[in-house]
Amino acid sequence: MARWTVRLGITAAVVAAVGGTAAWHQAGQPAGAEPASTPVAVSTITVPQPPTSVPAHPDAADAVPVDRCRSTVSRAVIVDLSEQHLWLCRAGVTVDSSAVTTGRDRSPTPTGRWTVYAKQTDRWLAGTGYSRQVERWMPFHGGIGFHDSAWQRMPYGSESYHRRGSHGCVHVPGPMMKRLYRWADVGTPVRVVP
Repeated sequence: MARWTVRLGITAAVVAAVGGTAAWHQAGQPAGAEPASTPVAVSTITVPQPPTSVPAHPDAADAVPVDRCRSTVSRAVIVDLSEQHLWLCRAGVTVDSSAVTTGRDRSPTPTGRWTVYAKQTDRWLAGTGYSRQVERWMPFHGGIGFHDSAWQRMPYGSESYHRRGSHGCVHVPGPMMKRLYRWADVGTPVRVVP
């Protein structure tokens, strides 16, 4: 069974799942508006805004300061395409990091700033020439997001990503993806740098 979490502070119409996928639209938007196409509302939910104060992170005492995280104020996920690496940042320090695999040259991972806008387990991802089931899925830019990739045979962080990388998503090793899924909430900032 798939579970979804939507962005904090958004009232969303939850819609029927079709073929293992689900869609939603922001309340007040016309049915069929991005990101869903012709949704049929089942129920409406409102996700409350988070508290304004940020509690101390339990991992902060063990964290090591790293330049990548220095400018972060709260939680953030940073991906460096040239290094094929991901950092989980909290209040200016690294709380975890991992090698990753990003988009190949023909379908690069876009650079920019976004937020995790949903979390889903047991999800099928499909596109031209591929259809794969993942245990954890965290989209941050349209159909681009973080997910595990049990089928990947090349090492994470490998320069082979230029030819054999993803279709644009960020492939994260299974154990790290499990930690990322638990650690990052919907609304967590994501920064992808060249």
